[in-house]
Amino acid sequence: MRKIAIALAALSLVVAGCGGDDEDTAASNPAPAPPANQSGSEPETDAATSTVNVAADPNGGLTFEPTELTAKAGSVTLDFTNGSQVPHDVVVQKGDEDLGRTEEITDSETEAQLDLAAGSYTYYCSVPGHLEAGMKGTLTVE
Repeated sequence: MRKIAIALAALSLVVAGCGGDDEDTAASNPAPAPPANQSGSEPETDAATSTVNVAADPNGGLTFEPTELTAKAGSVTLDFTNGSQVPHDVVVQKGDEDLGRTEEITDSETEAQLDLAAGSYTYYCSVPGHLEAGMKGTLTVE
């Protein structure tokens, strides 16, 4: 019986040593501070990013929808959908210079990443005859 009493007393000392209230634990083990370059919230970026969506006529017509797009200056993602079997792509141009393009696709979707400054750009389909048929639009970057 005496051995049981000693064992219980020893066990209660061990439990008391491991326990304690949360305030004592928090004071002796404070949460680590975030690294100096993190504030605990999403990081801010200087460059604007935006996505624009353009689609070819799903019935095979030589038109884009919409024909006027607006994006923020900086990184621009051009999401292009062509739901028809007629091949199309999208080329973004400033003056006579092609700045970027999607791949030529049929009945699928693709995208292109561009870095654009503020200004007015033309986008068009480079498949022979499509631009001449009017398959183009204006992209305004602000």
